[in-house]
Amino acid sequence: MPKYQVTREQRMLLAWSRFQEIVQPLLLTAPRLSWDQVDRSLVYYMTMHVIDMPWMNHLAFLVAISTCHARLDVRTVKQRLQVLHRGWKTIFSAYKMIDFAEWNPAEHLQRYMNDQALEASLHTRQEFLSTYTASTRSVEMYLRSLPEGERVVYRQWELPLLPAGMREQLARHKDVQEVQAQRRKAESDAGDAAFFQDQR
Repeated sequence: MPKYQVTREQRMLLAWSRFQEIVQPLLLTAPRLSWDQVDRSLVYYMTMHVIDMPWMNHLAFLVAISTCHARLDVRTVKQRLQVLHRGWKTIFSAYKMIDFAEWNPAEHLQRYMNDQALEASLHTRQEFLSTYTASTRSVEMYLRSLPEGERVVYRQWELPLLPAGMREQLARHKDVQEVQAQRRKAESDAGDAAFFQDQR
């Protein structure tokens, strides 16, 4: 007897149904944001990986804003979603945080970017920093577009901005480029060595 296979479409529908049960109801009716426009693969990711996380509602809000207000493509929105989720998992676990209200980017990003005890690579940390900064701008622009009464309601799911100048202070693009250049050189040297080995 053939085993029943759940189609991708059915999985997406189940994820959407589950998502509506777990996300803050106000986010589903946020002004100028239509969840019909949000790719269901993003909803599926949140129901599979972000459920029960302190940042669930904040990421859901960001996904809707990135799609409907900032009008970013699905690939970019998914990148934001995954980078922030993975980064917060590392940071919240490392610094024993439970509630999103504890998140203070001025303090925690400074620690995260310089904490040698964490296994996160320099590239991973820089990617989190740039993704977080871009995401805060998208959320802030959306909130500014709302009338004051609605802005007050939805500001509880904003992403706190970094203090002025802090991103530039923490950014280490040159270091990332040097690490990548060294890795490419090592790979090239290894390829050359293998080539000459084969010629013997």
